[in-house]
Amino acid sequence: MGLDTSARREMLSGIFRFVNSNTNWSILYRQTDALDSTMIEDALKEGVSGILASELSDSNAYNTLQKCALPALVQRRPNFAPEQAPHNMAWVETDNVNVGRCGAEYLMSIGRFACYAFIPPEFPDAIWARQRKEGFCSVLKKSGNMCQIFPGGSVREWISSLKLPAAVFCAYDQRSLQVLSACIHAGMKIPSHLAILGVDNDELLCATAPVPLSSISLDHEAFGFDMIAMLARSMKSNSRMTGLIPLKNIKIVERESTKPPVPADVLIRRALDHISQNATHGLTIQGLIRHMAVSERLLYLRFRELLNTTPGEAILDAKLKTVVKHLHHGREKLNVISDTCGFRSRKHLSRAFKKHFGMSMREYRILYGKRSDSVADRSNTLYPKLDVSSQAEAVDITHRKYLRK
Repeated sequence: MGLDTSARREMLSGIFRFVNSNTNWSILYRQTDALDSTMIEDALKEGVSGILASELSDSNAYNTLQKCALPALVQRRPNFAPEQAPHNMAWVETDNVNVGRCGAEYLMSIGRFACYAFIPPEFPDAIWARQRKEGFCSVLKKSGNMCQIFPGGSVREWISSLKLPAAVFCAYDQRSLQVLSACIHAGMKIPSHLAILGVDNDELLCATAPVPLSSISLDHEAFGFDMIAMLARSMKSNSRMTGLIPLKNIKIVERESTKPPVPADVLIRRALDHISQNATHGLTIQGLIRHMAVSERLLYLRFRELLNTTPGEAILDAKLKTVVKHLHHGREKLNVISDTCGFRSRKHLSRAFKKHFGMSMREYRILYGKRSDSVADRSNTLYPKLDVSSQAEAVDITHRKYLRK
């Protein structure tokens, strides 16, 4: 099994979780996209009792696996193999059709589109991709909508030929990223011209894309655990495997590629609330971007427009404001304050504190500790920059009903 996608890495995590929870198990792992006959023969020499493979490289691998008679579970049935697997083998079957249905139902729920389209992977004959297309198209057909299928060639040219507004369902997230790039080069606006939905919720691709990509999240970790558990039962009882493994916890993770833009004032209020609650608990700029499900560029733009600051400065301000309260309230050691307020080290805190206040924390504590006036008054007077909440009050909040919820 390879490690080139988040889905495969998560499945492998589930496999290792099973192995680690069963003390009588050991695993011989080979990082490869497809298992070939040489790898199978080497594994037999190592004395393995069962084989789990993502796919087989060719008919030679299939014949070798059939002859060895060991229990073997293959995640993807190869096109050269029969639908009915030999007695010692099973092809993993899962509800990819339902994944396609979920994609169609979601896209139809978010608005009326002039066109719906499906973009298969670069290898369109993959069974799992055909099943997702089948589920997607079947739901659209029942509702009276047609589905355009990408025939291959230039994604940019084909996307430009679609009637807008369009909703595009991609077989997996890497394909979504290619579609997004084509849209950007074609001058299309996402999602007003074209909404994009992928599958797998690969955080590295989806959350950091120029326009964060919505995706169908599948519990690949649980899927990997269930696959190895099925193989283990077959090895123990010498029984035939069904190969039927359901996908669990299917859900839509919405990001900018399918959501209309959030009003600037609402976006800032939500961001400040999240910063206030999480700044001292290791919140990073990337963590804030993931939580807000917007692009880094948009978040920085809104912070600069409405607060004349950056997300990073707002997070630092919130942490330093907590430091001020600790210095006023007690005699905790500075190392403890540093850890409590989410700084990497006391040295990092000391530099940030002195840069803002022009004095060290010890000097600040001597001058302003244990005074009778309120902490809020002192921190606001001495440290107006920290009061991001008061700055937010200057923003014209037009969605108060939403905010109260």
